[in-house]
Amino acid sequence: ESRVEEIAQPRLDVLVSRSFVPGSEVEVDLSWRNLERTSLDLYPLDLVRDLIPDDGEPWEQISLAGREAERSRELALEVGQRHAPGHRRLWLEPPPPPGAWLLVARSGDLEARALLLVTDLVAVTRAAPERTLVWVVSAPDGAPVAGAEVRRWQRPSRRASWRSSAGSSDRDGLVELAGGGGGESCASSSL
Repeated sequence: ESRVEEIAQPRLDVLVSRSFVPGSEVEVDLSWRNLERTSLDLYPLDLVRDLIPDDGEPWEQISLAGREAERSRELALEVGQRHAPGHRRLWLEPPPPPGAWLLVARSGDLEARALLLVTDLVAVTRAAPERTLVWVVSAPDGAPVAGAEVRRWQRPSRRASWRSSAGSSDRDGLVELAGGGGGESCASSSL
């Protein structure tokens, strides 16, 4: 009975499978069941400011109150047999400029989100017991990037609270942050 209920319910998912270099084609996957239309909205993000880890995906927690989508698109969804799942690969035209983006698909009360990164930056981290070293470089040539804002979130266990430390990369692309290895962590950077 639960499988029948699951098949009969509307479902909406959006997936971004990788990050993209500036100027490349940006593709996303949309899947659904029992829906005829959806909207896609693209919101700019500042990961250093907006990303706050939680037990779920961090971008699910980002508030969109007071934000306007930079792009919006309405889509009619192909409806095959009743209750059959649908899938469509989309290319965002024109490709978004460099940055972090929140892609939001909506249909009625349903909402699905995915993080979209368009960047040529790479952040390499190395954690010691009391500190973490982050090296920010340009992906095409490996050159150090000065002035990148970096934030690292860490918690020693699932029951502990998240703590953050932040800094800016120096002329060698390096920034040293408080807190080291162990537990869970995530880092973000932006220019």
